Amino acid sequence: MAHVKVVPKVTNVSLQVADVTIVSVDTRGFDLATKLARRGWKTVVIELSGSVFVDRDWSDRLGPFLAWQMGSSDQNDFAALWLASGPVAFGGHLKVAGERHLKMRYGASAQTSKDLTREGGWPQAMARSLVASHLESRDTWQSQANSGLKLQLDQPVTSKVSAEAVASERRELAQAAGVRILDAEQIVAVRVSDDRIDRIEFQARDGLHTERTRSLVWMLSEEESNRDEFVRSDVPFGRVFEPGASEPLMAWWRSRLAVTGTLRAKSLALKRVPFTPPFVIVVGSIERPWSHDNLVVLALVEETPEMKVYDVWTRIPYWSRSDHVYRDEHRLHTQRFLADRLVGCELTWVTPSPLALTEPAIRMPHIIYSETSIAARGRLENVLFAGPETWPGVGLLGIAPMQDEWINRLEAMRIQWDPVARLQATRMQKIKFAFKKFARRRNEPEENSL
Repeated sequence: MAHVKVVPKVTNVSLQVADVTIVSVDTRGFDLATKLARRGWKTVVIELSGSVFVDRDWSDRLGPFLAWQMGSSDQNDFAALWLASGPVAFGGHLKVAGERHLKMRYGASAQTSKDLTREGGWPQAMARSLVASHLESRDTWQSQANSGLKLQLDQPVTSKVSAEAVASERRELAQAAGVRILDAEQIVAVRVSDDRIDRIEFQARDGLHTERTRSLVWMLSEEESNRDEFVRSDVPFGRVFEPGASEPLMAWWRSRLAVTGTLRAKSLALKRVPFTPPFVIVVGSIERPWSHDNLVVLALVEETPEMKVYDVWTRIPYWSRSDHVYRDEHRLHTQRFLADRLVGCELTWVTPSPLALTEPAIRMPHIIYSETSIAARGRLENVLFAGPETWPGVGLLGIAPMQDEWINRLEAMRIQWDPVARLQATRMQKIKFAFKKFARRRNEPEENSL
């Protein structure tokens, strides 16, 4: 009989008190942590692995827009829009032809990324559709677009971007700024004192850890917060946050496709795969909704003269994550759609049929929510909910426009514990702080665990 070695649990209590602790998954909190650290905040990120997702590809978790990494100088390493009327390249030697095509056929300009997102044209609507969830309901779209929420189609992109490399780079940037990143498996408890979270406990590979903090940013979705793989079931989400009313509508789904030349052809030229940029947005009809098999995002993963392998991203209804038959039929429609563009090529799916996948393997983390959705809100004074329900876009692109707002809210919380911040606070902030302090003193101090 085999003996199982039991590793005793170890409780490691941090000797430091963080100004802010960010609970994150899939590197979501790294950019915000980097900005806060550069402003002088003592910043900690508790990065959850989530046991169910360990064996899944990072690409599923980081999203369809990983190719937007600057740095390539190759004239062919640009994105392209492939319309039914022909391809439109936004860089390289085909850029001029692409601009002429858009202008003459559709009356649209593609000279710069600013032109692409300008108000009034379908290219701007296309950019919004690709990156946005409920931007159409916001009056602040234009200011957000001007601050960087756009697809920079005229800028070089890095070929064959590795999602794991992106995650590693984001981690290195955060650590270089002074962020402490703590890899964790599960949130075990949060400790509350005087209506504020002051400690958070998590399980790591080497045992239990306790981090002390002055404020908390929670970047898990409400649904993820209620999953035992991330947060222990006896840590009730509803005690820390006021639950929202979010309605998932659509989501991005990834499959992987190999494209080869015509194997039956005798000519060597016909056996080669046609040239495509590393990031291609394939559109069927600009009048139809940009979802299902009418819009396919191809991100190049691997390339040889005889074969190219793409991540194929499509937007489909969120309910279809559990409908294996629908997703299998959708994949066949997508294959036929792409075969009409890649004439003479053999298309073979590398990923298995959805009919063979288990439930954890078909979750779609890149959700597009209804415009009427309401995100959760913190019940405690020093807690900020920053889950995907609050992002104006999907994936890592959706986080960037919210970071300034989150930092402003954290700065407003800072007067609770920073004497310098209290001196610099407005008169109204000082009054609110004094009132809350008086109210707490009237009640007997109490500490509890959630």
